[in-house]
Order: sequence, then C-alpha cells, then structure tokens
Amino acid sequence: MKGAIGITPSTPTETSGTPAALVVINTPLEDGTVYHQVQKDEGLWSIALAYDITIEQLKLLNGLATDEIFIGQTLVVKKAEIKTATPEIIATATFGIPTSTATRPVTPTITSTATPLPAAPTSPQSGVRVVGGIILAALLAAGIGAWLGKKKPEELN
Repeated sequence: MKGAIGITPSTPTETSGTPAALVVINTPLEDGTVYHQVQKDEGLWSIALAYDITIEQLKLLNGLATDEIFIGQTLVVKKAEIKTATPEIIATATFGIPTSTATRPVTPTITSTATPLPAAPTSPQSGVRVVGGIILAALLAAGIGAWLGKKKPEELN
C-alpha cells in the first residue's frame, strides 16, 4: 500500500533496534548476598531493572567506574545484611545506706593564648595591583609636573 507521496510505510521488524535481554534473577545465598552472572545482550540497565535497583547502586556495589560489563562477569546485586545485636539494658538496685566519697576541690587555672594579628592577603594578584597603582600614580604625577613646568611661548620673551 502506497502513501500519499508514493512511499510505502514500513513496519517494525524483529531485527530493528537493540535486542531486549530476558534477565534471569538469581536467588540469595544463605547470608542474603545475591550475585548475577552477566549473559549475552544484558546491560547494567536490564540487570538493575530486573533486581529493582538503580544503575548507580549496581556500579557502587561492584566498584565500576563505567557502564561497561562483560559476558560471564559476576556482579554483586545485593550484599548480605549485617545484623547487629541489640544490647539489653539490665537495671540493678542497691540497697542500704548511701555513702559518699570525699573529693578534692578543683582549682581553676588561667591560661592565655596569643591572638594572631590579621595580615594582608598575599596573593600574586594583590601585589600586581599595588605595583600597578604605584606606577600609574607616578606617571600621573610626572605628567602634571611637566604640564605645570612648561612655560608658555609668551613668557619666554
């Protein structure tokens, strides 16, 4: 069937575009760690999507600086959760007459610290500006002196 301008519309074929890989999800090990071995046509995007994580998380778990992975490469998809023991609080009661221990009074000591004096910035740019300002002032003063010292032609006679 031809279109209005004589071009036959095309239909998508199986070979157009990048093939989508079906990622088989691995089950966690006893400690909860999940590994994935990269298969043909799989990329970080398809693996991250299959395991419901981000590409950045996948790269971080595996120390990847780029998006480049290889067939047969084993990737960590999920690390084992480290369970920490929650400490139990045990209350103890002491019966009897409370006793006190004598303590020595603390004598405060006075220490003085020197306060640093502020210093002018010493960047190369500030030095260039200062020297430039001095040269400009000297040239201006020399020009004014020459102008004031110049005698008019009528005064020469």
